[in-house]
Amino acid sequence: MLMARIEGDLLNAASEVWTDRRNVQAAIVFALSGGGPAILRRLTRKGSPDLPDTNLARGALAYIDGQEAEASRLLKDVDTAPLPTTLAGSIGLTQAALTVTENPVRAIALLDRVRLSMPGTLVEEGALRREIFTLGQGGDLKKFEVLAIQYLRRFQHSIYAGNFRQRFAYQLTQLDFGRDETRFAAFSGAEARAPDPVRAGSAARRRRGVRWGGRAAGGDRTRPGPCRVGRRTGRSGRRRRTRGGFFRCGGAA
Repeated sequence: MLMARIEGDLLNAASEVWTDRRNVQAAIVFALSGGGPAILRRLTRKGSPDLPDTNLARGALAYIDGQEAEASRLLKDVDTAPLPTTLAGSIGLTQAALTVTENPVRAIALLDRVRLSMPGTLVEEGALRREIFTLGQGGDLKKFEVLAIQYLRRFQHSIYAGNFRQRFAYQLTQLDFGRDETRFAAFSGAEARAPDPVRAGSAARRRRGVRWGGRAAGGDRTRPGPCRVGRRTGRSGRRRRTRGGFFRCGGAA
């Protein structure tokens, strides 16, 4: 309801309102934050006078419409440093999304700038999530671990946290830990240092994923037989389930 109300106010604003670039910038941030593209269509339609930041509005509209080539042409090389912080954050997130496939290193640098410039906001949270998964696909594993722990501690009650934990657990099951023990240790470290409820849920999802996919530390990807979590004997002599420990898959340990 609130987003619809804001959109209505923007669409009903008098034409002179848009001669103030701050209002155009606010419309761009609104649209890139999920508010819908209607106001940008109006501001950039043919016959409309050129307004401050028109190219930014056109680039944002192209991105929302899925026209990545046009969005990249208009936005990828924009210097966000002179822009107001909120607008710079929205444009930076968009630039990272447009860059991540061909240049993940630059995408990570852009996400660093965004999250550090807007601490405690949804923009920071979004940048942090995206950066974690980009790093997890082959970046700096130490930084991955630090940022994952940061997210799990600071944003564990976010409405997006459940989705993050599902993706985090799924990514664990997709990695060939048997060939990269360093990466396995980094992921396990992030999980082990997370708050207890997060750790328990993530471990459970990972165990389910490994049983289905047959990928685990020391496992054989070509033989995805049944997997089970290994057990270890504690000081009391009772057998207990290890947390973040080893797995047995297809007869391999």
